[in-house]
Order: sequence, then structure tokens, then C-alpha cells
Amino acid sequence: GTSAASPVVAGIAALVLSHNPTWTNAQVRDQIENTCVDIGESGWDQYTGWGLVNAYHALADPPPLPLKISELTNLDNGSKVRIEGAVLTSASEMLYDRFYAEQDNRVCGLCLLFDEPPADHSEGEIVTITGRLQTINGERTIKNPVLTSAGSRTPLEPVAMTTRAVGGSQFGYRPGITGGQGLNNVSLLVTVYGRVTAGGWTYFYIDDGCGLYDGSGFTGLRIVTDSITPPPSGSYVKVTGIVSVEQPPRTDITIPVVRVRKPEDIVRVL
Repeated sequence: GTSAASPVVAGIAALVLSHNPTWTNAQVRDQIENTCVDIGESGWDQYTGWGLVNAYHALADPPPLPLKISELTNLDNGSKVRIEGAVLTSASEMLYDRFYAEQDNRVCGLCLLFDEPPADHSEGEIVTITGRLQTINGERTIKNPVLTSAGSRTPLEPVAMTTRAVGGSQFGYRPGITGGQGLNNVSLLVTVYGRVTAGGWTYFYIDDGCGLYDGSGFTGLRIVTDSITPPPSGSYVKVTGIVSVEQPPRTDITIPVVRVRKPEDIVRVL
């Protein structure tokens, strides 16, 4: 348990600091975490933390360079990364199992999955993200990352697009989704418009005339609402949310969706 682990970690911290006497406590901590051997669940988890400490790699490995989200494109899944200057586009208590962040120039975004999303993070917050890369359903993801606040700014405005453009191409800058068109925009904050063509307890579909069909039997783009009440069928709505993807059960296809974050993300126009 912790009684046995603590002196081992303290000893490695002393070794790291002796080799890097100008480092801060935070830099020493990050180096130990970055060089752990991941065990248990992928990424940080409450039972094994970052994994098994490794004194050799803590001393021998250079610390990871700070990255932008756009620089993750060519990194392998499992890579330990430190992303600086990301802006949260969804925050605590918006989406039940995840946050989203964008690069400040709006070229790309990132999904942050959590077993239990942390509290006290707000939309527009600038964060440093530390964790290991994964790709889940075509979405570049870090599961259970550590978020460190670096200030805040005005929340980013959504990018308006047609329903056909949502998702983008699997041949875009990053791995994309099945059947998408254009460059990949998964994980970006967007606004779309359309008439509600169908709905359920946790989703509805909108069609803006593009006539999308994802194989579900419904026409239009799927809007994921979770606990937010969907609008009535036939109404015309403006929807703001995060471009994401879903894989229907027992299929090998991935469809584009937009995840709304709060009731104000759905505005009934007609």
C-alpha cells in the first residue's frame, strides 16, 4: 500500500532532484509520473495512479516537450503527452463522462474521457493536459488525464456548418469517421441548423436539406442529448454542441454526432 510505496517514490524524487537541482517540485513530480509503467486501467486510475515508478527512466528519459493538440497527429496511441494552452469547450457537469478542449486557433480539438469527471472546471478555461493518447471510435482521446488550470478566457464561439460537413473525412489531418466529407472536425464546437425528423429519450435527428442517412433508419444528423429533453418532431432548431462520433452496437461503422452540453445549446427557431 501507500506505506510501502511512499518511501520508494520519495527516494526516486531525491535522485531526480539531485540530477536536476534547478527543477521545481512540480517538474520532479511530472518526471516521475511521465516515466511510470502504466498498469491497471489505461492512463491514470484511482487504484494504480500513473502506474509503477521506474527510477532508471526517471533519471535517463528527457521530460516530454510541451505540445499543442495539432502536434498529436503522428504520435502513437499510448504516448505520454503534455499539452499546453488548450481551451475547454465543455466543462464540469456538462457531459457525464467527458470534457472537450480545443486548440486556441480552432484547427482541432481533443476528447478527454473520465471515469469521474473532475469538478470546478469551466468553459473557456485554459488548461495543461497530461496523459496517454488513445483513439476510441475515431476520436483522439486521453482517458483520465490530469488537468492543471492556467487561467481563463472568453469561451470560444461555435463554428457554423452544414450537417453534411459535420465529422469530416477519415483522410483528413487525423483519423476520422466512416462516410465523412471534408477535413476532420471531430471534437470541435459547432452550430448546426435543421428540422427535427425523429427523436428518442437521449437523442434526436435534424435535417437541413442535406438528406444525410447513417443507416439508423432516420434521415439527418444525430444529436446526442443525454439528460436534456429533445425538441418535438417537426420543429426547426439551432443546435450548438461538440462534434463527436458513436459506434452503434454490434457494428463496425462509426457515425458522426453532435453532443449538446446544456439546455441552452438547443434553440427552437420554428
